[in-house]
Amino acid sequence: RNGESKTAAFDWQQHKGNYAIHFFGPFGAGSSWLRRTSKGVTLELPDRPPMQASSPEQLLFDAAGWQAPISNLQHWIKGVPAPKTPATQNPEISSEGIAFEQAGWQINAERLKDTDGFVLPGKVTGSDGNTQVTVIIKRWEKR
Repeated sequence: RNGESKTAAFDWQQHKGNYAIHFFGPFGAGSSWLRRTSKGVTLELPDRPPMQASSPEQLLFDAAGWQAPISNLQHWIKGVPAPKTPATQNPEISSEGIAFEQAGWQINAERLKDTDGFVLPGKVTGSDGNTQVTVIIKRWEKR
């Protein structure tokens, strides 16, 4: 909605195609988990039974009305386009960061720094014209 702002802190753990995202503060209460495994996607909210769906986007929309491109975000957060969706604008790399457009979203990855031999952003913003998502990365860890 116009002018509406929603904030969440999260810890994202990725292992190949599976992930567990631990959110702190969204959905109106406490901590929540969004998990993707080979069996599908599950959202665990406080004081509610777990919800399941085939995509994280559908789960977030059903639970909170959020439209966030989680499937692509796992790539965008690293400053690269998602591999299975063509980018409508090839990545532009400058001293400011990396910018590209994909799936109707303009992505800007900034504050690039070398992290364990990889150049990774400290801030990623995405906008589809209606919604803006800003992710501030406090720490990258390789496990």
